[in-house]
Amino acid sequence: MQSLLLFLILSVYRIDVMLPMSGTLGPIGHDFFDGMKMGLGRTSVEIHLWDTKNNPGKVYESASKIIDSNTSLIIGPLSSLNMRSLLRVVEDEGIPVISPLARDLTLIDEYDYYFSFLEKYYLEMKEEIRFTINVLGYYNFAFVFPRTSFGYSLKEEANKFATMFGANIVANIFYDSSGTDFSDIVDYLNGLNVEAIFIPVCDEGSYILAGQIRASTNFTPIMGLDGWSKRAINRGLGTLDKVLIASLPIDYRIEIQRESSLRRFEEAFNDIFGHPPSLYNMLGYDTGKILKALYQKKALESPETAFSSLSSFGIYHGLTGDILFGRKEGFITFYLVKFGKIQKLREEDYGYFKTPEEKP
Repeated sequence: MQSLLLFLILSVYRIDVMLPMSGTLGPIGHDFFDGMKMGLGRTSVEIHLWDTKNNPGKVYESASKIIDSNTSLIIGPLSSLNMRSLLRVVEDEGIPVISPLARDLTLIDEYDYYFSFLEKYYLEMKEEIRFTINVLGYYNFAFVFPRTSFGYSLKEEANKFATMFGANIVANIFYDSSGTDFSDIVDYLNGLNVEAIFIPVCDEGSYILAGQIRASTNFTPIMGLDGWSKRAINRGLGTLDKVLIASLPIDYRIEIQRESSLRRFEEAFNDIFGHPPSLYNMLGYDTGKILKALYQKKALESPETAFSSLSSFGIYHGLTGDILFGRKEGFITFYLVKFGKIQKLREEDYGYFKTPEEKP
């Protein structure tokens, strides 16, 4: 039997939201939905909420009913497995799907109407690999990923892009994000004939790993994505050097505005619910604000208008970070860590990666 909850603000435009509202992941679904309603405010949309029960079969069943409706777009579901089940149903229907939670980047290749909150990582990696090959002239890569589902999806996309642009993949290595001793990985990397080491994710483990690579006097250029630049700004990179970062443009004013917006949201949320917001509350809030922006652009009239608007959306500066829609490579900017300081990459810096450098 169809599990459908109707949340009616004003019956104007319809969107469908697929979340686990019961079972072990029910609290996540409720947190997300509470945040989304706050982001939407009094926006005149009709929300059809489907309880997926975190079950791919339930997602498939619900999606089969959604495609016969007049929905403008779909939000969710939660996991990559459930998202894959949804895309199998809607892939030929032209209905945009916004994915705030699924972490499998390979899904981006499978559906033209799929918009992921993590799409910037897909584009950053693609552009960085292309730049490293076509501009810097490096072909022998070692890829280093966290041993997580996100890390494995990064590996699939990195290998695809490297093969596409003619690179030689010398090694794919996985590390424990909570680890502190990476001597085995460092020794292995030091024994390889590589021109670039890709460590796309900046977490506590990769930060320590990169430091241990440099401590071994291995100055092979390290390539990273957006998280590295944030860590560089927040903590300083110390002795790390020759790091190339592909990122959305760094804007300190945006970061200040984000901190101010986050404080206001936390205060408002606490007033309503009596406790601080979770990450899923904030992801839901960002989703609601994006929907509100689409509504204000009159983009929720149909799947076609929603898709067109999302494709040209650009960068949304949310509480949870910068979100890039539309697969626009032009937004990607390169930064260089040189003598422990981060700066925008200039053409005269290209040779810096090619020349062995001593520790500063």
